[in-house]
Amino acid sequence: MVDPLQGRQRGEGCSTPSPYTDTLSLSSSDLDLRSSERLSEKANTSLGDESIDTAAAKELRTLKQAGRHLEHLSRKSGLNVHTEAYKHHLSTYRNVLSAARSTYFSNIINSSNKNSRTLFSTVSKLLQLCDGTFSIPSSELCNSFLQFFRDNITKINSSLTDQSPSAAPLPVNLPTFTPDTRLSEFAPIDSHYISKLIMSSKTTTCSLDPLPTVLIKACLPALCPYITHIVNFCLAHQTVPSNYKTAAVTHILKKPGLDTPILNNLRPISNLRFLAKTGNLIFSCPPRERLSENPLDGNLG
Repeated sequence: MVDPLQGRQRGEGCSTPSPYTDTLSLSSSDLDLRSSERLSEKANTSLGDESIDTAAAKELRTLKQAGRHLEHLSRKSGLNVHTEAYKHHLSTYRNVLSAARSTYFSNIINSSNKNSRTLFSTVSKLLQLCDGTFSIPSSELCNSFLQFFRDNITKINSSLTDQSPSAAPLPVNLPTFTPDTRLSEFAPIDSHYISKLIMSSKTTTCSLDPLPTVLIKACLPALCPYITHIVNFCLAHQTVPSNYKTAAVTHILKKPGLDTPILNNLRPISNLRFLAKTGNLIFSCPPRERLSENPLDGNLG
């Protein structure tokens, strides 16, 4: 959008009456009248009607198109009358947008008096509360989190050990079992199965991913042979690359409004790479198939 003040400076020296003056004035007045009537209709309509959002979007789209036309006319002619009409239209558009937004949220709040979740979510959006995430954490903060959760795990383990009853003595003569087969190797996975698994997965991206998941799925015909080779190499050598074991840990507040410096108010969320999560699904398939073929699965299925 152009600066209306710049357009005014270009058109101050032009005093010749323009044939567009009356037309722009009538269009601007008609635009204000139509906007007021449409907002009154929206305010009297229930929020459950799906045509409200459609009508509001159509009205705002019409105003935006008229604004582009006035902007182009103001930049092309440089006349003061066109610049003033454009400035007046911008003010009208802001008022219409603000009124529509107020009506929309007012209807949500009035209709959500029995739905506390929707009500608190709407108020949180209006107040723009902090979500409690840390965009650039420091090394000291990461070490503090690490030590805090290690201490919590130690406390939980010690409490479980103290409260656990004494184990019953094991029988002396235990039956011996010699397995007749061993899981020494896994069958390779074909690219069709991997492609189907990737396309059916959620399109979530971790900060450690070299490519967005959307781009991976879009370029999957070219990338699938390389992914298949990596997966089969891991299955053949019973190993996983170290970068596939690394996770990005982020922390969010357990509840909005809690104090951020208190570590007990934070909840850690661990995110693996997309291909690492896909690999976990692939690596778990051969053992499950083996358990299903033999009467060993029990309640694991």
